[in-house]
Amino acid sequence: MSHTMGRSKRRRPYVLKDSPPSSYAMASALEGEPGGLGRVLVGTLLRGLLLVPGIRLAGVGGEQAYKAAFLSSAALTGSIWALYTLRRGGYIPSWRELRPRRVSP
Repeated sequence: MSHTMGRSKRRRPYVLKDSPPSSYAMASALEGEPGGLGRVLVGTLLRGLLLVPGIRLAGVGGEQAYKAAFLSSAALTGSIWALYTLRRGGYIPSWRELRPRRVSP
């Protein structure tokens, strides 16, 4: 299956159309596509690296800043995994079902 910037061309109703590549990586991993879990792990690590400067600016120094950044990133990945798992299982409505419908006069 071909990918464009981490996005599979396969339709996934529980992922919004303009979602970032990490959302599509999570969907790929949940559906068991080859390389999906690796893309999720790389995305989690990159997000952690992006968090480090902000945590350092907040006054947390040294090794604690890295631990906080990567734990925060892992928590976010876990939250996305839980959300998509519940959506795929039909336990909570998809984004399309939550969108208000227009009523014609």
